[in-house]
Amino acid sequence: MSPPAASPSEGASARERFDGLAAGGYTLTASDILSGESATLSFTIDPCAAPAPPTTSTEPPTTEPDTTAPDTTTQPTTTAPATTSVTSTAEPGGAAPAPTPAAPTGNEPVGPGLSLATVFSFADPQAPVGESTLVRLDTALLATFWVGSLPPAEAVTLWWVTFNQPENCSAPGCGTDDIFVDGDPSQGRNDAQIAAAGIAAGYAAGTIAADDGSALLVARLEAGHPGVDVIVGDSDEEVLADARTAEIHLVARSHGPTVAGLEVIQTTTYLGGCTTLLDPPAQPAAPGECADIAFAVHQP
Repeated sequence: MSPPAASPSEGASARERFDGLAAGGYTLTASDILSGESATLSFTIDPCAAPAPPTTSTEPPTTEPDTTAPDTTTQPTTTAPATTSVTSTAEPGGAAPAPTPAAPTGNEPVGPGLSLATVFSFADPQAPVGESTLVRLDTALLATFWVGSLPPAEAVTLWWVTFNQPENCSAPGCGTDDIFVDGDPSQGRNDAQIAAAGIAAGYAAGTIAADDGSALLVARLEAGHPGVDVIVGDSDEEVLADARTAEIHLVARSHGPTVAGLEVIQTTTYLGGCTTLLDPPAQPAAPGECADIAFAVHQP
């Protein structure tokens, strides 16, 4: 249910992630429509290096002198102003071009309360397959999770995995070995470590992959809420204790191709439409096969 312990990896900076935006200061405001709480986050994009000035020649002109007598009968003339042609790369309506996709960077803080995290595949934990964001408010979390390269019409769910006491996770960091004995799902859950690290997992969102194989999921989790379809932890207790200090793993799960009449349970429950459960790195290949397919890690 949770990815192997992960740490930030080397790669593009937050500046490079927003390559294509004009230099200057930007402000992102995220609001919780239920509580009314909002957070304003600012970041700055440095100016790109100015282009080198054009090369000019210092040699004097080599044209022959004009020996024709001046015409003193000509009327005064006016010089038309020079015009400059500017080609804009902005989108219609003046919007900046879409950011250029950056190399995977793991978890990358951008400002107080906001982090970006690359989405990786369970089949190949070094392979980036998308991007995610997490906004931490005082009483809630707001997340976006984008993943590509899925089969069109694939049913996908997103799951919160919260480590409420990440300081108690096993070295080198919070991961599968905190949930399963020796990190192996076949050996059963590590109940002692689940309790020590305050681990809980519950439903976040669900959708159906678009024709281009992409899926965008948006979720909100309120601190102190018992959660929905809790699969790890006590469903009568809170999934999230403190939005500011918990380590958050976002896990995408495939429920295979959508089945007529089952679309709702395939996108809202852990076992919806599943007849065969697979453990990563195995991936669904036939209808009815379900498995976790991608993850992102947001450290506090």
